[in-house]
Amino acid sequence: FKLCDDVCFRDLYSYRLFKNLPQVRYSPDIVFQMDVNEYKNVSNENKVGFSIIDVRHKDGLSNYYNEYINSTVRSIELLAGKGYECCLMSFCEQEGDLDLIKTIMSKLSPDIIKKVSMYDYKGNLKEAINLIASFKLFVSARFHANIIGLLLEVGIMPIIYSPKTTNMLKDINLDEILVDMKNLHLQYDENIINKSFHNKTNLDSTSLGAANQFKKLGEFINTKDVYRGIV
Repeated sequence: FKLCDDVCFRDLYSYRLFKNLPQVRYSPDIVFQMDVNEYKNVSNENKVGFSIIDVRHKDGLSNYYNEYINSTVRSIELLAGKGYECCLMSFCEQEGDLDLIKTIMSKLSPDIIKKVSMYDYKGNLKEAINLIASFKLFVSARFHANIIGLLLEVGIMPIIYSPKTTNMLKDINLDEILVDMKNLHLQYDENIINKSFHNKTNLDSTSLGAANQFKKLGEFINTKDVYRGIV
């Protein structure tokens, strides 16, 4: 990092490890500055979304594979039993999201499966965001899915597979609900679920800060010497 002109961390924990270097700084993740105003008029439906991951693709988490499936199944059963439709979202088929969704659905009873749908993301970001905007709750394992849910003012229940998600939530003071791999039973804890519907926060200052994540890179690209080199 001493060889770099600029190093920008998206979480304060990482930044503090190297804050003695003058070229090191912090800015929230760039997705926090996404403009989602066009989706704010999407009406919330009686629907809960699940951003699903195959934990076997995450380093050191394969032992939680069955427990993650079972806790997700129990969460779906509880929410569907309360009258909610559940939508299971795959954001990365290559990492096994879609296959795991099919495994989860195979474990649901015929009565429950009637209230469950599946969404396979194929690159249509507007379509995916529009769907997330319709949720009342987003049980989300994917890092950026949590951020998009927050931007859309949807209550989130973060399923933590990496410290990066925990660090991000701590930075925005929203770390009361953290369902990590050692506490997957919380995914079907009725008290935690009820709290998660209201697990939101104001992101105005965070969004402003996120605009600076690539500020130095932008300045670098726009210098005359670099511009000539690109041309």
